Amino acid sequence: PSNPILYAPAMNLLDEIGLREADYEAASTVVKNAVMEFTGRFTAEFVVPDVAGRDYVRGLDRRAFDDLLWKRLQKSVVAVDGFGVSGVVKDAAGRVVGVEGSREGGDVEVYGANVAVVGADGRHSAVARFVGAAVTLEQAAHTSTVHLAEWTGLRPAGSREGPAVHIVATGRGKNVLMFPSAGGRVSVCTHIRSDRVDVGGDVEGWYLRQIEALPEARARLEGATRV
Repeated sequence: PSNPILYAPAMNLLDEIGLREADYEAASTVVKNAVMEFTGRFTAEFVVPDVAGRDYVRGLDRRAFDDLLWKRLQKSVVAVDGFGVSGVVKDAAGRVVGVEGSREGGDVEVYGANVAVVGADGRHSAVARFVGAAVTLEQAAHTSTVHLAEWTGLRPAGSREGPAVHIVATGRGKNVLMFPSAGGRVSVCTHIRSDRVDVGGDVEGWYLRQIEALPEARARLEGATRV
């Protein structure tokens, strides 16, 4: 649960479906550097190693990137915008062959006939519930609560030129992550153990106080603007 990053193997998969890097250039930032700071202890700087032919990752503007991906997929699939899945359709043998749902409370619509149904809808997947899929692995001992916003005008991270993934960690269940997004913006994320989060009805104030409490994060954002 942190800032969106696109790694080399994922970019290779996008190549395979015809979504080239040039297509999402404006929705991302090439990142070759990383800085890890354990507050009050030490700082370590890294370069991104060559993986699958690329020696960089891309920080993403998810809104713009997801829109591009959605439009690209419409060239090869039927895209139904605003559709909420409310159930699955099964054949006489009990196999799932489609989905049903509606758009903005309208009539029930059914899609699929002898097709594969992929429930790529996250940890609390509705499709998984509809088909009774078993949980194969769950680790809930230490969950995290994340708040994030985009900023501009941050001070540079580390000694190398160019954008960097920057993590300020305490080793005690509180981190601030600063990852390039797109267009010069940086996604600044507070990442804290859930059992230690108490926003008290003031999410914005809570978010800013967590950043202020870590000197390295506070220094990076001095003079920056939240957008």
